[in-house]
Amino acid sequence: MMRKTFIPNWYIDQKKELQNKKIKICIAVTLILNVVLMSLIFNTSNKLKNINDSTTNPKNEIKENVEVFKKNSITTDKYKELSDFSEQNNLDFINIIITEIEVEIEIGAKSYDEYIMVVRCLEDNYLIKKLVPNTKNEGEYNFKVILKV
Repeated sequence: MMRKTFIPNWYIDQKKELQNKKIKICIAVTLILNVVLMSLIFNTSNKLKNINDSTTNPKNEIKENVEVFKKNSITTDKYKELSDFSEQNNLDFINIIITEIEVEIEIGAKSYDEYIMVVRCLEDNYLIKKLVPNTKNEGEYNFKVILKV
């Protein structure tokens, strides 16, 4: 088929190149916009996940607070019990470490007889898990007792 008008080939080629450049630019712009939009979507979704992870159920927080309070009340109860026991038996506690499983007590005795009396008294009332040997410092017997609670 012959064309009815005379259009030079260089003009047709230039027009096709211009059209191809427009298409390439449109494709490049859409790709860049897609990348930008996807990054925004991922950022917002990650922020939402972080917010959802950081906010816990208030009921769970209350349960955790109650558990912490119970643990603290257990240690205070154990301490009160030990302090009453020490007052009744005239014991001198140097250091007390209370955990959920055990109670570690460092005791100072003035003589060997008092040391024996303290150990017997503790055996009668508590289950001794470990008794660290006594050390004599300036006439005093210091020893550690780990009690199972």
